[in-house]
Amino acid sequence: MWKELAQRLAAVFGTAGIFLFFSEYGFVNEVPVQNLIGFGQNWDFANLRGVVEIFLFYGFFAYGFLIVLGYFRVATIWTLFLAGAVFGWLTEGVIIPVVYENIPLSFAWTAIGWHAVIDVMVGWYLVRIVLRKNNVLATGALATGIGLFWGYFATWTWASEGEVPTAFAANEFAVFAFLAAFFWIGGLFVLNKWGGTRFVPSRVEIIVVLGASAALAVMMALPALPWSAMLLPIVALTFFALWRAKPADKSTTPLGLMDCRAVTWPNYAVLILTPIAASLTYGVYVATDTGLNVLIVALPLIFGGVAMFALSLVMAIRAGKAEKPTASG
Repeated sequence: MWKELAQRLAAVFGTAGIFLFFSEYGFVNEVPVQNLIGFGQNWDFANLRGVVEIFLFYGFFAYGFLIVLGYFRVATIWTLFLAGAVFGWLTEGVIIPVVYENIPLSFAWTAIGWHAVIDVMVGWYLVRIVLRKNNVLATGALATGIGLFWGYFATWTWASEGEVPTAFAANEFAVFAFLAAFFWIGGLFVLNKWGGTRFVPSRVEIIVVLGASAALAVMMALPALPWSAMLLPIVALTFFALWRAKPADKSTTPLGLMDCRAVTWPNYAVLILTPIAASLTYGVYVATDTGLNVLIVALPLIFGGVAMFALSLVMAIRAGKAEKPTASG
């Protein structure tokens, strides 16, 4: 019992570190970034409290994501993306009401366009697929690519029209990038080493996490009624598709909870190229006073994410139909 609980907690907090890195630090959400910089430069424990709080929030979101992953025995790219959408709605609609701020666009951005695409499919799944290969060159190339994108995207905080300028000095961003990478690399190591290949929470865990999520979601949605209710059928359809595609074989290993214990130290070490590439890239943009209009990245992610979400619904429901004759035969 205790061994299984420890394994689940490793999966939760490892996943939380990955999600925190890509959701808040990769997106360069100003307040969490300022907290991390403040702690890194001044050892300010008020800022540390903010860092710990947001990590624990992401532990809660990760718990919900992993419950969905385990309960529905997510086994395909399509159902993994749907689980990623659920994670996005949890992140943006349970503790904060961002998902209701600009309906219906806010149903997709950032819940689907960023969280499902970047956090789950890239940060949580693709990176670990590459790590499993134990190919230092491939890992280094991916880490560098993520860093280049991160350094470029970070300029949205001061380069986008209509945004309140929140320019971070190049040295501040470097401090932030290396501290943020600790959550990512540490989260990957914990998840890969001790997270296991199954996630089977107790009934108490399911009731507490899902009950709290539902109650908080209602509280966030009430002020935005009646428009916030538009999200309900979308969420219901998502869970229907996940249920429809649920494999009958209870021994199915959820996609993403693959065995990564054999990942070698050099592959973890080379991930440091991400904050290095990000710091150098960001520094160049600051020095040349050029940067990103966020729409250049946001629009493709929104349209691509929504298209992938719609396709995932269709493919998951079709997969469920195709499996029925086999299950009954």
